[in-house]
Amino acid sequence: MKNTDRKVKDIMSTHLIILMEKDPLIKASEIFQNHNIHHIPIVNEKQQLKGMLSMTDFAVTLDPMTPFNHPAINHENKRTMKQLIVEDIMAKDIKTVYPDTPLIIVIQLLKENAFHSIPVVNHNNELQGLITTYDIIEECYQNLEQNA
Repeated sequence: MKNTDRKVKDIMSTHLIILMEKDPLIKASEIFQNHNIHHIPIVNEKQQLKGMLSMTDFAVTLDPMTPFNHPAINHENKRTMKQLIVEDIMAKDIKTVYPDTPLIIVIQLLKENAFHSIPVVNHNNELQGLITTYDIIEECYQNLEQNA
């Protein structure tokens, strides 16, 4: 298979951590703290994609003094996270791709929109995976290593 024939399904991540629209924001906090991920797909009960939550979107909801780790600020952040649900802050108008989308199209989308990930869905908008800039870099690295 030529590199130009590669599709999203060839390199996308399929073992995803997801959240539901109505999940409390504190759940997202736990995921971001305990896993090395920066994007969480948000789905409904039919596993249809409803939005994305990035670590950046999440961080914006926190008090600007959070990095100073003051107990009062931490308490306020926890209170805020218990009051909000994922749907309140997730990105809702997101671009998606299909598993058979050529990688070159994904690279163009990532570059033109300054995205770091794009959800992969089927024609029923059911989440199939996620393709990230890391996946693309890993693919490039493997190609370079094979041709060295």
